Amino acid sequence: MSRLIRFSWWSGFLGAAIGLSCAPLTSNAARPWPDTSCRIGVFSDQLPNSLNAAQRQFAATNLAGTQKMLRDEIRAIRAYNTNFLCVHYQLAVGCGTHSFIDGNAWTSDWAVVNAQSGWFLLNPAMQRVHQTGWNWDVMNVTYSNSTANTAFPQYWITTCLARIKSAEDDGVFADSFTQDAYSFGQCNPSHPWLESVTACQTGWVPHLEKFGAAVKAAFDTDTNGFLFLPNLGGLITGWDSMNYGVGHGGMIEGFCYWDSYNPFDSADWTLQMNRALALARSNKVIICQSYPETWDYTGRLFAVTSYLLIKGSRTYLNLLTTGEVALEYYPEYTIDLGGAFSNAPAGMTNLWSSAWRVFRRSFTNGLVLVNPGAAPVTINNLGTNYQRVTATGGGAVDASGQYGGSLSLTTITSLTLAARSGAVLMRPAAEPGPALPAQPSGLAAFHRSGQTFLTWTERPELTAEQYTIYRHTAPITTSTLAQASRLYRVPEGSARFFANRYNVEGSGVWSNRYVDRYVITNKGPQLASGAGLLVWTLSTNDFAGARTGTMYYAVTTTDAAGLENTKGFFSSNALGPVAEGVADPQPVELRSFPAVGGGGAGHVMVQFMDLRSWNPTFHAPHERNNYYGLGAGSYAVTSALQYAYDYVLIEPSCGSSPAPLYVNLHGHAGNAYGPATADPEPYDWCAFKIFPVDEGETWYFGFARSNDYRTGSNPSAGDSIVNFTEQRILRMIRDTIRFPPGAAQVDTNRIYAWGHSMGGSGTLSLALRYPNVFAAANASQPMTDYSRAGEGGGTDWREELQWKWGDIALNLPVTLDGPGGWAAHLSGANGVGVWDWQDHQQQIPSRAAQESVPLGVGHGLQDDVIEWSTQGRPVYAVLDAAGLCWGGVVSDSGHSWMGFNLAPAPLQPDGSLAPFLGFAVVRNETVPGLSRCSADGSLPPSTPSEYGHALEWSASWYNWDGAPVDQSNLWQMSFRSLTGSNMVVDVTPRRLQAFPKAAGRRLFWQNVPVAGGSAVQRDTLAADGRGLVVITNFTVSPSGNRLRIVLDGGPDSNTNGIPDYWEQAYFGGPTNAPAALDSDGDRISNLDEYRAGTDPLNALSRFVISAIDSARVEWRAAPGFRYLLETSTNALVWQSLTTVTSSAHQAEASLSHSSNAVRLLRVRSTSD
Repeated sequence: MSRLIRFSWWSGFLGAAIGLSCAPLTSNAARPWPDTSCRIGVFSDQLPNSLNAAQRQFAATNLAGTQKMLRDEIRAIRAYNTNFLCVHYQLAVGCGTHSFIDGNAWTSDWAVVNAQSGWFLLNPAMQRVHQTGWNWDVMNVTYSNSTANTAFPQYWITTCLARIKSAEDDGVFADSFTQDAYSFGQCNPSHPWLESVTACQTGWVPHLEKFGAAVKAAFDTDTNGFLFLPNLGGLITGWDSMNYGVGHGGMIEGFCYWDSYNPFDSADWTLQMNRALALARSNKVIICQSYPETWDYTGRLFAVTSYLLIKGSRTYLNLLTTGEVALEYYPEYTIDLGGAFSNAPAGMTNLWSSAWRVFRRSFTNGLVLVNPGAAPVTINNLGTNYQRVTATGGGAVDASGQYGGSLSLTTITSLTLAARSGAVLMRPAAEPGPALPAQPSGLAAFHRSGQTFLTWTERPELTAEQYTIYRHTAPITTSTLAQASRLYRVPEGSARFFANRYNVEGSGVWSNRYVDRYVITNKGPQLASGAGLLVWTLSTNDFAGARTGTMYYAVTTTDAAGLENTKGFFSSNALGPVAEGVADPQPVELRSFPAVGGGGAGHVMVQFMDLRSWNPTFHAPHERNNYYGLGAGSYAVTSALQYAYDYVLIEPSCGSSPAPLYVNLHGHAGNAYGPATADPEPYDWCAFKIFPVDEGETWYFGFARSNDYRTGSNPSAGDSIVNFTEQRILRMIRDTIRFPPGAAQVDTNRIYAWGHSMGGSGTLSLALRYPNVFAAANASQPMTDYSRAGEGGGTDWREELQWKWGDIALNLPVTLDGPGGWAAHLSGANGVGVWDWQDHQQQIPSRAAQESVPLGVGHGLQDDVIEWSTQGRPVYAVLDAAGLCWGGVVSDSGHSWMGFNLAPAPLQPDGSLAPFLGFAVVRNETVPGLSRCSADGSLPPSTPSEYGHALEWSASWYNWDGAPVDQSNLWQMSFRSLTGSNMVVDVTPRRLQAFPKAAGRRLFWQNVPVAGGSAVQRDTLAADGRGLVVITNFTVSPSGNRLRIVLDGGPDSNTNGIPDYWEQAYFGGPTNAPAALDSDGDRISNLDEYRAGTDPLNALSRFVISAIDSARVEWRAAPGFRYLLETSTNALVWQSLTTVTSSAHQAEASLSHSSNAVRLLRVRSTSD
């Protein structure tokens, strides 16, 4: 009996479990979701808010969690179990008058939502779509590409996260998510999308998937690790092909049957089980909720055994029999079968026993048999004695914390399974189960810089075995294992460094770049053959919110049949205590090599990434990387995991400190990236040099979060594409800053990037995204729109990229992160489709208000590798229009490195050919955005052309008229023509250090010759809606011109309402402009000229209506100013018609006359 019943629910933690084709964990909740691999997990639908102490203790120790609870009540339950889970409840795509919990109160946001008419889904008759059964309206969660068509999805995400935090919950149960909750006659008025199978498949379901993906991406970005768990319905609609894994899991409502009176036919049951298996194999959280009657013991066990068939590591069950909010419990929950012999299979066919004509799954302590058919099945000979489990009692838990249920055993050798029933068969206690595999030996651990390194000796007599690593606050034994956190399960051979292998010169012969197995101490030996390894990166979740602790570890063996040894714990496979803490990890130095002439000493570094958030299957051996030349015949190869990466770091070749740092990104070479034995660029460049390896060619971006690349599958709907490779590169830089080799320190204001082809593509991405890291960048022949690569007849890279990022049509959302908060400014882009995010031609204009890195870019007209027609030609007009600090070259060449002369003159090489003026360009200095230069080539280019090369500016590192002035009220920079003639250019101050960036702020600018004299240009304008200041048609001469921009305001010495700067500019002194005087005779006073932003010395520059007819009115304007057009019939009472923000010196507004009555019109400037 001891193997049959367990008395309390374990609230331990499954950190991640990838083995037997399981995919990586997709979320890390602050309170862990308990591991259900070896037990039945119970998750209650909702508990009463009136539980007494005994009932609270029962719930806390027997249930994994619940939903829809007030904060005080959940705190009372957590007094008995701090890891007790609770999820917030709200409708997914509907809204009505219903209440939900916010913190410690029931509330409703109907008044807020109802006021936003544009948030509701409207049918062609412009009616709201209303779910009549539950009285709520369907909301508009439609998307155009990856952008929501209304503000409701973002409102839902933002308010949901806030409510989760307020109630101290662990996620959200998003009810009525799938179409079956409101389609086909359930709504009135309805929508064509909800009344036709085809229309639903093509019109509604794609929007649901995008909404779900956006929610999941937002939750993944949130640092609390909350889960998005939609109601998935019954999963039995055969035609509905939506991705049910779009969230972190979900509830299956009507699991196994609708209720005791309405069973599924066997086809629907099988469909539901197959879809549930897919979720379990993806390590999703699954809540299986069934509705049997209390007296229906057959139905109860049918649900329990069906659950056991599909159960994974985070699969929970709830039998809801009372139909009310109640604390219920059933003796079937206490059945202890132990672990399954194998992980959740690919489909139900794998569980079918043709001999017994039932579905069957084997566990350590017995069998589960299920007959979903409409006729009974008899098994005449079970082959041995079993003990059949039956239950009595169960239901509501009473005030004393008792539920009145029990299990009994009957010994059998044959049985008949009734229609739609299941059986649990226990092995007799005296009958030995399968022999347990021997445990690993030699377990050792050490902690270093936020990571714990665990090694052990694998079992040499076993093949295809796995090793599971546990962690706990106390020594791990058989009796304490249930309280330990299960960190990870790794296959045999986990110490092999597969991703360190390379295709030698592309020959098809593979070799180790440096080592065959990991090195885990600086310049230490490789781990021995037969060693196992796990490197665990600590977080505050590992210390219940703290940052340090003393912990214990154990490693167990699971054999090829899936049988884990959870019985034997000895000094050879269990250890502790280990003192640990949260910290930024430090790379391990694999080896070093000496300096050579012109070059610096080198170091081969290895970074171990955080398994908690990494996908270790992408760089594992699989068919698409040719198994790194090892073939598919070994389980240790095909089931491997990889989360460590090597790179080369070169010290500066001189002694100066701090020294600059650059990253050189290599091109695409089919994993033929050989070892470095000396400085690859020994050019006497006194700089730190980083040479990453983009093994697997991610184009320096990343890959899917959850897809198991070992299976040959492409990322699918519900997955996200994470900037994993960008994270690695940023961490290389950050680690070098923190732990520089040698005596020199890194100058963080002089960090650069460059590359060609794939390397240029990665450089362009880094330049557009990380101005907080890089001072300048040089991108030779980069990709600029990956989704179109090959459309023009050149190399088509899309097939290769789609297996990494998912199909273009899916446009899976991106998740962006970086070490040290370096990607925090990109958080608003989380959820953007990856093919949109990697379309720089689209992103540059849409993100033009954001800063970017000063950049040189070049393409070849004859290039058919990064083809000119789709990648080169379109991007130059885009760069120019965005007003970035950039320069470009278009050459009549094919695919080849274009050198460092792509950027404007102040960013080009110095006399020694060292790029970026000898690495002198600094990050903490303002630069100019340049566009519409009259001396540039035409746009779009069709012949060899240059951009941004016809002029230069004076910088601290390129000083011919002083460094730029960048103060809180003044920006100044000098420009000079390099053509020998005057030119005009639009200038946008960029990378501002002190000068404010604020939409609508009034400014005044002047163009003053460097040689001296009066201003040759001056004007008033306002910053545009993005906060950018664009000075148009600025004249630049060969002798030089200073652009001086003053923020409006400041002293007014004569208190006449006109700032001193304005009087000085126009009248030569701070008190020289009488406010009431009309200095240019245009009948507008100097004060009003100032207010209007017009020239007080030019009678033609006057704020007057210049044209009016029945359709429009025009007036002279200041760029960026806001104007209010008003009308009146008596000149006393004025009515607003429209507001206009001018983009030029002339503004206009349309008029609409409703009658022939005479009207007065006036225009007022409303700008500051």
